[in-house]
Amino acid sequence: MTIYVPGPLIETNAYRHAIWTLSILEYVYADLQLILHGSDDTEGSIVKWTQGIITSDTAVSLVPTASSVEKLLSKADIIWLPTQRNAIPDHIEYLAAQQKPILASDFPSLRQQLKLHTLTQFLPANEPSLWAKAMFKLLGLHSEMRSAA
Repeated sequence: MTIYVPGPLIETNAYRHAIWTLSILEYVYADLQLILHGSDDTEGSIVKWTQGIITSDTAVSLVPTASSVEKLLSKADIIWLPTQRNAIPDHIEYLAAQQKPILASDFPSLRQQLKLHTLTQFLPANEPSLWAKAMFKLLGLHSEMRSAA
């Protein structure tokens, strides 16, 4: 299963929360992938921090900003918007048009942009444990749907 996180990756804590959550979930879902789109800093603090807590070498992909959002979204099962301020991610209109579940920080700007997307769940930005629970639930539902197909 693949989780897509759009950039720009300028909010270190939000993306650290996403990676921390993945580090918990990877024990249950061994095939879990996290795509961080918008990372032009391949030697920076997010990369070093990720390498310190993720057990799989392939679990996190840091993808440059110039990469095709369409191609990356075609691989994604879940869209994750872990912003910690009232910021709009790149390509929000395109993300909202997808028929994929979205987990998003609960900010007015995101609520406005995603108001018509019925598969969006809004969560408090600074509560990584709630994000982990919501992601665990989504991944479980996705696994059940895959098994039934």
